[in-house]
Amino acid sequence: MINLEPTFLSLTLIVLIIMSAPMHLKSFASRLGAWYLLCISLAFYFFAAGYKQLLLIVVLAALTRYAAKKNTKRSYILAIGVLCISIIVSKWIIAFDKTNVLHYFIPLGISFFTFEFIHYLTEVRKGSIQVGGAKDYYLFAFFFPTVVSGPIKRAQDFTDQIDLLTRPSRKLLLISFQRISLGIIYKFLADYLVSQQELAFPHLGNAGATKTYLFFVIISSRIFLDFAGYSLIAIGLAGLYGVLVPQNFRAPYLSLSIIDFWNRWHISLSSWVRDYLYIPLGGSRKGKLKQSFNLLLAMLVIGLWHGFGANFIVWGLYQGLGLTANHMWRQRFSQTTFVASEWPLLVKFVKIFFVFSFVSIGWLFFFYPVGEAFSIITNFCKSIWALNL
Repeated sequence: MINLEPTFLSLTLIVLIIMSAPMHLKSFASRLGAWYLLCISLAFYFFAAGYKQLLLIVVLAALTRYAAKKNTKRSYILAIGVLCISIIVSKWIIAFDKTNVLHYFIPLGISFFTFEFIHYLTEVRKGSIQVGGAKDYYLFAFFFPTVVSGPIKRAQDFTDQIDLLTRPSRKLLLISFQRISLGIIYKFLADYLVSQQELAFPHLGNAGATKTYLFFVIISSRIFLDFAGYSLIAIGLAGLYGVLVPQNFRAPYLSLSIIDFWNRWHISLSSWVRDYLYIPLGGSRKGKLKQSFNLLLAMLVIGLWHGFGANFIVWGLYQGLGLTANHMWRQRFSQTTFVASEWPLLVKFVKIFFVFSFVSIGWLFFFYPVGEAFSIITNFCKSIWALNL
């Protein structure tokens, strides 16, 4: 098996870049490009995960396509049920199998496969897309740059590109190499911040408010650089093969509200939850109370998607409460003109600082048990109250 940590780096990345060369030959991309991409994608998954995991995903993919071709309510519900059970069982094993014996049976990238398959089934059921050929479908399922950690693709956008696949332009190649390079830098910086986080954590009990806040900055920067770095590498690799995949991060820590943050952070995931959970539940169309419930449920699902544990549940509910409060604030004060608007730059800075602080405190639940996270927050608040800066 290939070691994908920290992500695509070293020899694996170099090999994948070199293997994009045939896609730049005249007429190759349009004639054989899709088949070439499919072979590379299947080979990549085989070497990364092994033949047993590959077979498991092939079975799930075949079940999804079969249900989509039948396109009946019964087949749709059955396939959705199997996919949901697959991801729930996988997350349960990761959370509770301390011996790691069962981890071998968790398919690599199961979360991303599941969400993309549910998207595919739903769009076919709605009539938004048609079930195409097997080649395009399995390439959509196994496309190697996104197979491990996304971004989550949309079938229509992807297959339209495959149907018109051409060799990448010079501009796309340049942008793709820039993204890969920036992604590698992000990943190395994230690794450095991991060591700083481990050094700082044992001393938080006696730290003042400033040092504790700097710790928040470290964990916030680490998780952004890690996630965004991987996404940039994946998007850049896809571009070298002439395929565009969705942008995943758009300067999220410059957001002016919690709502704005979730429009900029892990965009492919948050937009999936919006389109296939929040809106089908009613979104904001059935009153403020129902909207609040839908927001909390949507964010709870995002929390559990990252892992089955009390910390992820608390993190999801924390973000859901933040979104709910943000929506209520907008509804209450949307027509109000504040005196502070005379200083727009100051107001903008305060908003960015508030959103960053809110999100940063929430990341504690990503890394630490609930009790430890609350302890850090409590000590931070006490330090501010006692002016222990």
